[in-house]
Amino acid sequence: MFFDPLVLIQIDGGPILDYSKVRDISIYSSIDSTLPELTFKINDSDGRFISTMQLYLGQIVNVMVRDISSDGDKIAARDSHFKPLINLCTFTIKRIYDGLEAGNGYSGFIQVWCTQSWRTFGNYKPKIYSPQLNSNVIRDVCKNANKLANIGINADYWNESSDQGIIPRYKCGESDIEFLETKVLPYTNIDDSNVFFFLDQFGYAHLTSFDKIKNAEEKAIIRAPDSQVNDVWEKVNKLKDEKKIEAYPYEDIKIDIGDINILKKLGLIKQKVLIVNNNTGKVYDGIQKLSARMGGNSGKTFQNVVPVSLINMASMEATSSKIIENRIFDDAMAIAGNSEIQLEDMFQIIVSVGNIVNEVLPGDTINLIPPLQIMDTSETINTPGLENKIVSWLDGKWVVKSVQYNQKEKSKASTSLTLIRPTFIYSSDYTTIDKPDRFYQI
Repeated sequence: MFFDPLVLIQIDGGPILDYSKVRDISIYSSIDSTLPELTFKINDSDGRFISTMQLYLGQIVNVMVRDISSDGDKIAARDSHFKPLINLCTFTIKRIYDGLEAGNGYSGFIQVWCTQSWRTFGNYKPKIYSPQLNSNVIRDVCKNANKLANIGINADYWNESSDQGIIPRYKCGESDIEFLETKVLPYTNIDDSNVFFFLDQFGYAHLTSFDKIKNAEEKAIIRAPDSQVNDVWEKVNKLKDEKKIEAYPYEDIKIDIGDINILKKLGLIKQKVLIVNNNTGKVYDGIQKLSARMGGNSGKTFQNVVPVSLINMASMEATSSKIIENRIFDDAMAIAGNSEIQLEDMFQIIVSVGNIVNEVLPGDTINLIPPLQIMDTSETINTPGLENKIVSWLDGKWVVKSVQYNQKEKSKASTSLTLIRPTFIYSSDYTTIDKPDRFYQI
């Protein structure tokens, strides 16, 4: 946790850019994007940067977050867990735009787009991978990446794939990252759950699955603002003590459910899958069993309910269909499992925190504690004494889909977190949901 964070940018190892000229910094990393992205603007009022080409494609961009509070260094001296300076992953410039807004023909605001350096500095050497687990292939690719890619490998972020390891992979005429994205990852599952491979904002590679992610311990608490949190202070403090994690108040929260393309999500709920086994000539036909849920149901606690009409689903034989052919059977099964990624963000919550939340990575989980709602519980709760335990369905564990650090000029930095769930989490006794039994369970 930072007290007064400032995001700093350095180009090609030179001096840190004058932060009075740098603004609109954004660092974005996500489980859905293999590599993080960076954007920023430079106030080039004198035209120096553009006229002398101080910025150009492929330059290395280093990003740091520094705590500039007067107490930061004092706290770091007595608390080894507090880091007043952190380094993010290495980026390279991929695009530059100058609108010459000053109107004098030579100066204005420069906009810079960057990608994590692996995309620029790939390894193009061909290689044949003998039959082995896909996770071993992915690890070998990361270890042998170009040094300028600056990829970190941490065993805590790595899981073994569940394929049989009987299929060779051929890397030819492509970069290492292109090879992974097109020839390995589509055919990789972990414990029969869809795979995620990405670099976090610090440059470490993650190979994991939704099942692994959702079962992990929370890394932080995101709570309602001070003005709204009075009724749940006891819960916040209890969680902080039990889990030894920090609590951050959010400044803004938005809810997004579903997708403009309805089949992306609803189509998977009862998807008919046909797999052609080229070895035997047989066709396997069935409804795919989904693992994309926050958990099972136990008594009156539900974690596998989607916001879809139970009655309508009961009347449907299938909600979509998919044919997988011309693939080795092991790969075809993996493709079917990886399609579940479209369902895992059925619910999306975007929260903004007025600080740099450096404890949280994409693929972590957090505990969201919204304000207590005062409701008329006469219809939703029939058990005396439970009225004060009403809990919003927003409450509880969420998966962190993406982390975005932001800074406008030299002002307070912030973090935007996109939180996802495929299903509700609630107790039928305590929930704010009206008539929860009308929803479909997967």
